[in-house]
Amino acid sequence: MHSLQSSIAEISLDIKPVLVTNLDGLIFEQFGNRKQFGRIDFVVQVTDGKIYVIPKNIEHADCMIHILGHGEKTIPFQYRYENTAPPTITRIITGASSYEARTGIRHTPQDLMIAHNCALLFAIQEADKCNVQLNNPYLELHRTYQKK
Repeated sequence: MHSLQSSIAEISLDIKPVLVTNLDGLIFEQFGNRKQFGRIDFVVQVTDGKIYVIPKNIEHADCMIHILGHGEKTIPFQYRYENTAPPTITRIITGASSYEARTGIRHTPQDLMIAHNCALLFAIQEADKCNVQLNNPYLELHRTYQKK
């Protein structure tokens, strides 16, 4: 736990995404309320399931170059949540960020499903650290950046 706190403190002012393995309150405190109240953004590498949280004050497109293997297999998702103690995740949106908009990268429907399932599973596995009360537990994809 201490190493996670140290890592967050060291990187918080940087533009690098941070590899995460849990959804404790520090993650929501440090990276939550990104762009709007009750939002936290991540990317998942569908090839290995690694999940990175995106710093609050930087666009996805500006920090993605720091993830090894970034590209169409690295897919964004966001949790919308209520600022309760612990936070309550109410929505998961998968597949759209400034990275796709700026670079023209598109994701296959299969990769979008994998990414969404990783996001859902991550939230469910961390249910002891945050509440999961999804209004719609099914796939909510941003299809603008899907391959045809």
